[in-house]
Formats: sequence, C-alpha cells, structure tokens
Amino acid sequence: MIDEAFISLRKKAEDGSADAQYELAVILLDEGMGDGDDYELESSRRSKELHEGSHWLLQAATQGHRDAQTDLAKRYYFGIDFPENLVKAHEWFQKAAESGSPEAQFYIGEMYTGDQVLPYDIETAIEWYERSAQLGFQWAQLALFDIYCHGADLIEADEEKALHWGRKAAEQGNVSAQLSLGKLLFEGTVLSRNSYEAAFWLHLAADVDDEATYYLAVLYYHGDGVNRDTNKAAELFRSLARKGDTEAMVQLAIVLSHTPGASREEIKTWLLTAGDLGHVHARELLEEQFADDESLFGASSKNPLQRIIPSYDEFQVSGKELLPIEQCIARAEAGDPEAQFQLGQMFEDSQEGLTDYLQAVKWYQPAAVGGHAAAQWRLSLCYQKGLGVCPDDVLATHYLKLSAEGGHPEAQLQLGWQYFYGSVVDQDYMEAFRLFKKSADQWNLNALVWLGHCYQYGTGVDADLEKAFDIYSKAAELGIVSGQFKLGMMYSRGWGVRQHMKTALQWLKLAADNEHKSALMELGRIYLEGDGVEHCQWRAELYFRRAAELGDEPCKFEVERQRAWYYIR
Repeated sequence: MIDEAFISLRKKAEDGSADAQYELAVILLDEGMGDGDDYELESSRRSKELHEGSHWLLQAATQGHRDAQTDLAKRYYFGIDFPENLVKAHEWFQKAAESGSPEAQFYIGEMYTGDQVLPYDIETAIEWYERSAQLGFQWAQLALFDIYCHGADLIEADEEKALHWGRKAAEQGNVSAQLSLGKLLFEGTVLSRNSYEAAFWLHLAADVDDEATYYLAVLYYHGDGVNRDTNKAAELFRSLARKGDTEAMVQLAIVLSHTPGASREEIKTWLLTAGDLGHVHARELLEEQFADDESLFGASSKNPLQRIIPSYDEFQVSGKELLPIEQCIARAEAGDPEAQFQLGQMFEDSQEGLTDYLQAVKWYQPAAVGGHAAAQWRLSLCYQKGLGVCPDDVLATHYLKLSAEGGHPEAQLQLGWQYFYGSVVDQDYMEAFRLFKKSADQWNLNALVWLGHCYQYGTGVDADLEKAFDIYSKAAELGIVSGQFKLGMMYSRGWGVRQHMKTALQWLKLAADNEHKSALMELGRIYLEGDGVEHCQWRAELYFRRAAELGDEPCKFEVERQRAWYYIR
C-alpha cells in the first residue's frame, strides 16, 4: 500500500526536485512497493516500478545529481535494470567524476585498465584512482596499493606508496586490504617484512577471514610480532580445523605436539581426519608421531618409514625466511650478521628440547656488534636473565638501548618500561612516552596500551582522556587483554567517554575471561557495590576469589590505586 510519504515524495519529484527523483528511483528500483501474493499481479506491478524508477533515475542524472549519475553509470556498467552499455556507463561516470564523485572516478580508472571501451592506459588509470583515493574511496586506495606493490607496465613498484594506500584502505576496515597487508608484511617478499604490523592487520582481518586467522596462528606459534602463545596458536588453528581445513588440522597437530600437556588423542584424531580427507603429509606425520602405536600399525607390524626423518620443516608452521642450515653456518662464519642471528635463534628456539644458550650467545654477540637490532634485543634478554652468560644489568641495558635505537619495537617497549619505572635507568616519563610511541608506531600491539596509559594520566605528555580512550578502543578491538580492561574502566568511570556500565561490563568480562586480575577485581567491586548493576554478593566474591587464585602481585596499571577496595571473604 502506497503511504502518504511516498505520495509526497513523488509530488516533489514531479515538481523537479533532483533529490526526490533520485530517492524515488532507489525505492522503486531497489526496494519495490509490492507485498501481495498474486504472482501475475506482482510481476506486472514490478515491471511498472522498474519502468518508473528508471525514468526518475534518468531525470535526476540529467539534472546533474551526482549520486544519480554514478548509480545510473553502474547500472549500465553491470547491466542491472538497464541493458549493459559500457559507452553510456563511461559517459555517466565521466559526468559524475567531474562533479567530484570518488566512486565514479574509481570506475573510470577501472575502465582504463579493463581494455574495453577505453584504450588501456595505466598512467591515466592511476590519475583517476588517486583522485578517488584522496577523497577516501577505499577501493581506489586498494587498487593503488596493488599497483604499487607489484608494479604495472611502465609503473615501477613503490613500497612507500604501496604502504601508504594499503594502510589508508585497511584503516577504513577494508578486509581485503587488511589481509593483503598482513600477508605481504608476513612473507617479506613484495614488502619489507614487518611481523609487528602484519600481526596488527591480521588481528583485524581474522574476525571475518579464515586465511588471516591461519597467518595469525603462525605468528602466535613463533612469537613473531606478538608474544609467543602456543595455546592461542592452537585455538586459532582449531577454529579452522573444525571448518574442515585439512592444512589447519595438520598444523594444529604439530603445535599440540610441542605443547606440554596436550592430548595425544587429539593430535592423533586431527592427523587421522586430515589424512582421511586427502592431506598428502598427514599420514606421514601420523606414522612418525605414533610409530609405536599398535592401534595404528598392528602388534606385529613396524613403522613403514623405518627411518628417522631429520626434519619436518616442509610441513611445519613457517613464515620466516630461514636459510638452509649449511648455508646459514657458512655465511655466519663469513661474518654475515643476519646469518649469525638466525644461527643464534636456532640454538635458542629449538623445539626439540635441545636449547643451547651458550651457542646462541656465541652467535648473537658478533651479530649484535654488527648492528643487528634483533640480535641486540636477544642478547640483552640473555644478559638480563643469565642465559648462556652471567647476569649483567649494565650489558643488558647497553644492548637494549642499541636495539631500541636500531628500531626494534620490543626493545623500545622494554626500555620504555625501564624509564617509566626508573629501574636500571633513571626515571624519565618523557623518554618512556617517546619510546612507547616509537614502538606503537611500529605496530607493536602491547605498546598501544602503554601509550594510552600515558595519555590517560599525563605521564610524559599532556593528559588527554579522549585520546587515551581512542587508543584503548583500538587495542581492545585487536584483542589485547589489557586494552580490554582499560577500555572497560573508561566506560565504567566515564573517563574520556560517557559512562556506560553495560559496555563496561562487556569489555571487563572479556579481559576477565583471559584471567586479567584487575578486571576480575573491578568486576568484583562493581557487583559488591551495585555500581550500575544490581548488587550481587556471590558474583562479587566469585570474581574476588578468581583474582586471588591468580596471586595478589600488584598489577601493572591500576591495582595499587584499587587494592584497598577489595576484600576476599
């Protein structure tokens, strides 16, 4: 039934309003007014709606309505409600583009690369893409990202421009850009490898993209760009395995085989399932892992491989471009810092219980002297913890500073902590803030929360609660547990945002589910005091008890200020 609002809209269209004409066209073409059950009547009505909608769309476009022109061009381009006609599509795209439509500008760029109506001309295409991208159209930004990543005809690859446009699209939530950035920065072939930034974008894309989830699991497995967490890696691989991804099943089995306390039955189940579904290497891995299992080979049978396989590197989770061991040794002995660093890693990160810190330090030392920032970071940790060397705070800080100056994000974060707390070095909040920012600017997720903390309390920088809120929001959405806690606190107290206890509880519970002690204690306080929720003694005691079970060591952010509020019954 046609209502009065629709009649009024049609009247405005008939009186010549381009806005009304376009709005009416969209309703008739894309939404329709029919709601009956009579098929023939509905078909006739729909035909009339399409005819009238097309009329009004043409009228609005002819009057210079930019959105109508773009819409009409797209319908000609794709053959929707209008016969496909690329000549007319280009004509209307051109009109809309000249009126400033970023979408139309993008499509003109596409037509110059499609070898259809317009002659192929990548340089003109880029001009149109850039006009569109500068107005914020994410698909034009993504097109430029792809062109500058790989190059095109006379256009050379340009990493700086590729990253600029890729990040612009990714920041708008374009999952294709987030995934592509994450993969390319992870692989380090097209773009310079940056596991920290890769983890940043893959975290965002993983919510909706399985491939991003896979790559993110790899990073967690290696502790590459994120804190090493084999349980998190297993969780991510398991989510894909349950969807039938056989490669994820095999990788999950490998991760579990290196995880203390993991179920051998689960490992066996995933390898059997992957093998049954056709994964080429699942059976080999199964036979290697369970060579003595009679249920697999029978009481009198032997492992069909009958040999010790020296390495399953081709099957294992990878992502780092590692040199073959012989080549790595030769280059390390010849003085190559990267090879020396990789050799040191092999001795330190052995997954077979063969860790040799003495050998690791032996190779980290020359790499660090050669200016290798990651080697300086690892060597600093060895001196801090006394791994392969006698503990030495002076040398640990020396190499930590060299690594931070060399741009290593983890070193910058740790050195920032030292300046923040005045441990080993003199307390200097401004220097701490500078280091936190440099680390966060390099996509170190953990540094984000510390940067927000500085803005929240005016530590080393002018206090800015709104900026702190924005930073905590980003960290929380990326799955950083301390960021979820801090964001929950902002909503709970109304700091930098309007107080909203429902949202506060959502974020605090997410952090509490990951055993964040301060989040547990804050939830206990909220339920004990009935702060925005109904008072519930048993819930409060439950949260307090869970916090107590995790130990009462002061939490890094706010526990000192809150400790007096909580009482474990």
